[in-house]
Amino acid sequence: MPVNILIMIHGMTPDLEPLDLTQTYDKFWEALIQRKRGLPDLIDKKISIQWGHERPGSTSPLRDDEKLTHAQQFTHDQVSYDAVRADSSPNNILMTGFFGRDWGIPFLRGVSMSLRESIILCGLGDVAYYISPEGEKQVRKVVYQQALCELDEYLDEDDVRFHFFGHSLGVTLIHDFLYGLFAPDRIPDFVRDKQGDPESCQRYEKWRVKAQDGTLKLGSLASAASQIPIFMMRKQELVDRLFNERPLDPSVLGINAADRIQWTNFYDIAMYSVFPQEDCTRQTPP
Repeated sequence: MPVNILIMIHGMTPDLEPLDLTQTYDKFWEALIQRKRGLPDLIDKKISIQWGHERPGSTSPLRDDEKLTHAQQFTHDQVSYDAVRADSSPNNILMTGFFGRDWGIPFLRGVSMSLRESIILCGLGDVAYYISPEGEKQVRKVVYQQALCELDEYLDEDDVRFHFFGHSLGVTLIHDFLYGLFAPDRIPDFVRDKQGDPESCQRYEKWRVKAQDGTLKLGSLASAASQIPIFMMRKQELVDRLFNERPLDPSVLGINAADRIQWTNFYDIAMYSVFPQEDCTRQTPP
């Protein structure tokens, strides 16, 4: 019997305050069970990953990636619209509308401003952190280590299947995790660049061996609000491939079933897939 392992990875976090996503993951899992009652009997292990934000009430020294929360909060306090408007410096000049007031409907402007500031400063701040060499190393170290430590007990199994759910930037993290395991003839960046501690790198190499010899398979991948189309532009090799109008090869992620759906992608109309449609929508877990 195959061993089925579900790994869930969240995306960018537009919150200014510390938070714990445990309850969010639990509610999501319960909602899945409501739709498919037998799901708990099918999944042997459930792993929920948290990264990039400080936990409420934490007394341990913060990891480097957890420092993002206060760093973004402090930056927001310096550059938000309300902070700038309160600056009485003569060099700070606000554009005003009729009767000396700002343009726009006050309530709607306040709501849209708050959303824009949180998404751009905090949400896209997480993205900027991950695409930097230092941030990529810190995030992968945390995400990969959390997953790998939970997977140790299954290393000797002959048929292991990973099932992933990712949201937003979490989809990119899953992409990178799978690419390092399933793409042939390469040394994963995680190992080559020593992005994790020696134990985590060794664990990852063992799972790569299993992926290459077929004892590890990608069971399924579900992604929501994927940022992969944007992240394709971070490597010149991928830019060149897309420039030549060559679609990407899903088999490097372990997507190779031909008769059923293996990757389900929930997306906004503005975020389209750069993978061939026939390879995305007709691939499924064996």
